[in-house]
Parts: sequence; C-alpha cells; structure tokens
Amino acid sequence: MPIPLNLYIIGTINMDESTHPVSSKVLDRANTIEMNQVSKGILSVQSSQTGTLKVEKIDSSFSEITSLPTLKSAKKLNNSRSDLIDLIYKINDGLIQFRTNMGHRSIFEMAHYINNYIQISGDNSLAEEALDLQLCQKLIPKLMGADERVEKSLLHTAKTITQGKIHNEDLLSTSDMTAFDYPKTLDKLQRMYKYYTQNGFVNFANV
Repeated sequence: MPIPLNLYIIGTINMDESTHPVSSKVLDRANTIEMNQVSKGILSVQSSQTGTLKVEKIDSSFSEITSLPTLKSAKKLNNSRSDLIDLIYKINDGLIQFRTNMGHRSIFEMAHYINNYIQISGDNSLAEEALDLQLCQKLIPKLMGADERVEKSLLHTAKTITQGKIHNEDLLSTSDMTAFDYPKTLDKLQRMYKYYTQNGFVNFANV
C-alpha cells in the first residue's frame, strides 16, 4: 500500500523507570516534543473537556506537502539564513569527537522545519525561535549517557550557542540562560548538566 507524503505518525511514551530509553535511530527520525510542564496557568487558558473531541475547524493547508527534507532544504536555509546553518554545523562538527553528533538526515529535517516556520509565519526574524525548538527536539535527546563524553557534549553545545560566553562548567551551572539567544535549548542544557554532575548520568527525560 502506498504511503502518502502527508501521513503523520504521532505517538506518546512515558519516560520513567518503567520504560526503556528511546534508541538513537528512533530519535534521528522523530521530533521529540516534551510535555512535562505543570502550571496553575492551565486553569486560565484551558477550557474544560466534556469527554467528546470536537473539532470546529481544520485548516487543511498544514498537510499539503510541497517538499521533503533533503539537501535542498539545507541549501535553501543557507541562502536565506546562512548564520543558522553555520551554527548548526559548528555545533555538530564539535560533537563528532564525542560521537554524539547528528547525521545529515537530522540536519536536513531541522533546515526543512525552519524553512517552513519562516514561510508559514511570514517573519524571517522567527528563524532563531524555530532553531531553538529544533535543537531541543532533534539534538538534545541524543546527548545522553554516563561518561564524560556527555559532559563535554553539553559544555561544547552551550559554548558554541553563546559564542564562547559560557565556556566552563561553573558558567554552565549558574548563568541566566534567558539572557542569551536560544533560551529553551540553553535552559535544558543547564538542567541536564546539573543532573549529570549530581548523578553521573543523564538523558533528556531526566530533567
């Protein structure tokens, strides 16, 4: 049976002591979205559910696939925002020595996501916001383990994102990450680093 291009596969998984870690092959092929923020704010923004799923309106444009993540995606982003492609590869190049780097597929998918984010929003200035989300969803889940490669990978990534401003363990542990670009990614890196130093291991689901 042919698989259409606009087929989306969405799944949920509990990341705790009752489950096995997600393999790198799965992470390479997925956008990992964490849903672990619990806040009283939900009382003011979320309406009560009646038990029946109601969809008032669906904009079908989201499922109109006009292109797939390929080398063309990276070249397109390089033409419009070469600074972002440079940052992605600078992070990735430094991770190769620790064997925690991404493959071409992940980078092409990140570029594809950012291109679509810019196109749909109509605002090129939101490209950094899109990259921040993609670093959280595509890169950070791969930075896991129980050896010094993980520690060095976390520090390298933070140092590269902040253009050298966060260049040691103390700064990674104590800096206010909201003062930098890509705050979601940096906040996650900081929490993962603290967990690693306390427990000797970490994966993205621990924090």
